[in-house]
Amino acid sequence: MPNLMSESEVSLDSLAAHLENAGWSVEQHDNHLRLRSDAGYSYSLQLDTERCFISFSCFYPVDKDYDEPLELVNRLNAQVFLANFSIDADRDLRITYAMSYSRGLIVPQFSRMVRRFGSLIEYVRNEYDADGRVFNIGGEDAEAGEDTEERVLQ
Repeated sequence: MPNLMSESEVSLDSLAAHLENAGWSVEQHDNHLRLRSDAGYSYSLQLDTERCFISFSCFYPVDKDYDEPLELVNRLNAQVFLANFSIDADRDLRITYAMSYSRGLIVPQFSRMVRRFGSLIEYVRNEYDADGRVFNIGGEDAEAGEDTEERVLQ
């Protein structure tokens, strides 16, 4: 694979091919790619071809008994580098990062960001929910990263 892709070469197909060649298990959908971190947490990659951005995203459902989700978001945004954090209408923590590919994509940098985002979502889970009271992962309501189509289209 080349070390550089021009803007016109960047597509979900080309990104999926690169990631699969690098050993990733990629689940390709019409409008996004789904990957899993080393710990098994699911996250998505979407393309904004109009503005030339690759968007990484993950959702962690916040437990219904956890009463400080906005304080958690403020703390995460202040303490965790690169990503943006928000709470959606369903009380899911949304973790996002956008990477520009304007004027082309440096493929090794993209590969590092894919791995880094996976590590980041694991870090958030391990450091900010060590006791398992914040996120409802594997609970009865939802599972980490199981995005609905509506969320993927945001």
